[in-house]
Amino acid sequence: MRKKIKLLYVISTLRPCGPVNVLYNIIKYIDLAVFSVLILTLAPEGLQTRLLDFEQLGVKVISLRLSRLGMQLWGRNRLIDLVGKLNPDIINTHCFRSTIYSDILAKQYAVCVTVHNYPEKDFVFEYGKFVGNLMCNKYISSLKKIRNIIPCSESISNYLLDKYGLKSFFIRNGVDTIDYQASSISEKILCRKKLMLPEKAKIFISIGTLHERKDPLFLIKMFNKLNIAEECILVFLGDGTLREKCKGKSGMNIILRGKVNNVHEYLKAADVFISASRAEGMPNAVLEALAAGLPAILSNIEPHSEIKKLSHGAVEVYEMGDYDDCIEKIYKILEEDYSILSKKAMMSAEQNFCAKMMSVNYQKIYQRLMRNFIND
Repeated sequence: MRKKIKLLYVISTLRPCGPVNVLYNIIKYIDLAVFSVLILTLAPEGLQTRLLDFEQLGVKVISLRLSRLGMQLWGRNRLIDLVGKLNPDIINTHCFRSTIYSDILAKQYAVCVTVHNYPEKDFVFEYGKFVGNLMCNKYISSLKKIRNIIPCSESISNYLLDKYGLKSFFIRNGVDTIDYQASSISEKILCRKKLMLPEKAKIFISIGTLHERKDPLFLIKMFNKLNIAEECILVFLGDGTLREKCKGKSGMNIILRGKVNNVHEYLKAADVFISASRAEGMPNAVLEALAAGLPAILSNIEPHSEIKKLSHGAVEVYEMGDYDDCIEKIYKILEEDYSILSKKAMMSAEQNFCAKMMSVNYQKIYQRLMRNFIND
């Protein structure tokens, strides 16, 4: 019997977020006749975790259970010792901390890193200019040591090459298209009744943290300028530091629902996805909306433009910060045949952003890394 390739995924925690959802979809469709899978987390799980979801896939999860300070003091040595006992064939890191503590392992193991964001932009938005730039420099230093880099979009791949001379092989994020379907008119009405949303309005939905990086205030100000605002509703799902500011500037046609556990139902109730994000890697929220049959209006950051290029016409991008251009794209979407746009959205998700296809592409890279490591 052929020996299975031992995969070890290293990540901070299994808190529900983009990288964890990507990891789940990779493992869900992995060929267990070829690979054995183990997850190593660095920190204790919080109240919100997908630990049970991974365990239900039959995956064993072990943890160092160290705080951030603990990782700085003892983390690297404990990680090296534990990985030595586990003796994996391939290590795949999925976050900042797992990457900077695992770079030393690249001397002994076949290590690859999935890059989920533009570190220079994302870390600064999240932690401020000083700390963000320090994190970015450390992260890039680790990427140079690891070398086997898998960005989650072609845009990030180009950025890493142009900015830092780092070569990579991108694999676009994928969502489980089986879980998403466009809703019929009757399904949409039922969902709106259940969610207490107006039945006849055009509902625009924005999903993500209420944070400067997502720029929800732009969407609120833009919606306040919209001449047909009384016919449209803007729904925000998510919470964050800008919640009170958003609440204070929101009119009657803007709804802040905070964090919810039934995003699927909101997608079924909505008509159009909209985002003003200033930085993304390959946003799962947009891909899920497309899979649910929603056309999208997005800021013209590079990952959004990459999605538009593959969307068969279901996505419009506007000049970031330009209210008039965004409003023009809204009118354009509303004037087109919605049923056709919806089919194009689903087709683009199935052909370009499918979780199963993403997982297969990762498995090809793992096998190639295994062959190259043995030959070296």
